[in-house]
Amino acid sequence: MLKTVLNLNAASCIFFGVIFVMFDRVVSAFIGTVPEIVIMTLGAILIVNGLLLILVARQENPKRSHVMTFVIGDFAWVGLTIILLILGIWITNPYAMILALIIAVFVGSFGVLQCKYAPE
Repeated sequence: MLKTVLNLNAASCIFFGVIFVMFDRVVSAFIGTVPEIVIMTLGAILIVNGLLLILVARQENPKRSHVMTFVIGDFAWVGLTIILLILGIWITNPYAMILALIIAVFVGSFGVLQCKYAPE
């Protein structure tokens, strides 16, 4: 089950990362006031994170510390999303706010499942 969750998380990261890199202006305009360079940088980070997730998922016995690194990253994503929404920073479009919350739920779910299935 852990490999499935890691691969799904990887697919999500790479999907959004590619969108952020290729369509930084569109994404920035949709979200609200986030600078395009932030979107592009975040996209590149997501792509690298996705590739690392794939590498860990391919390991026969992934290390708990590696899995927990992704858990921390997922929870950080959720926390930062909530902070940005509460403070009204960057995410100002009402539709983007809803989408950000939906994505945060999915990302948080990946974190919870990775934590649950992480090796001892």
